[in-house]
Amino acid sequence: MIISNSTKRHIEKGPGAGGRGLGCFCYAVFFVTAICCSPVVAENWPVSRGDTAATGVSETVLPDSLDVRWKYVAPDSPFEAEPVVAGGIVYIGDADGTVHAIRLDDGEGVWKKQFAESGFTAAGAIANQRFYVGDIYGVVRCLLI
Repeated sequence: MIISNSTKRHIEKGPGAGGRGLGCFCYAVFFVTAICCSPVVAENWPVSRGDTAATGVSETVLPDSLDVRWKYVAPDSPFEAEPVVAGGIVYIGDADGTVHAIRLDDGEGVWKKQFAESGFTAAGAIANQRFYVGDIYGVVRCLLI
């Protein structure tokens, strides 16, 4: 499984700090591309580019043909950050200060938390059942997951 609007076999290199390395994240919609008619394998991707070595490559073997399994829309708010994944949940902050937790299996929202006068343009990180993310003003937030 890859999180991208591309059908390539790995997530492409790009300017990861701003989230613009994956073109689909600068819009209010992102897609999960996976094997059609098969269950999504919940591979953890706890930091930007997947691991602390920033390889950006999934260990999951993909078929040549991929289909969109679901899409998640955040009304009136763009995603500029990259998502991270742990325990079958996708975590991503939007440019208007809301952190979204989305089920990887079906794209349904699990929860969201709004922070007034904030915005998220860089990926967070997951460790020890916590989601850490810095906002555009330099405030680092820690949410229990």
